[in-house]
Amino acid sequence: MRQAAMTLAYLDAGTGSMVLQVLLGGIAAVGVGGRVLWQRLSGRRKDGAEAAEGTETTVSGNEASSETT
Repeated sequence: MRQAAMTLAYLDAGTGSMVLQVLLGGIAAVGVGGRVLWQRLSGRRKDGAEAAEGTETTVSGNEASSETT
């Protein structure tokens, strides 16, 4: 008679928490990726880049003077 191989497996609370985080992170990544893809395909942007496409932006204040001597 053949005996079945003994398998010992233990999943503690930390492992379950990590698996849950991976699943929720994957769901969130698919959601954000789908939203970005939909916005690119539909041509809509939240930042209003279509309205400012032909205009030139200027930098003012300390951002313009990054070189100091």
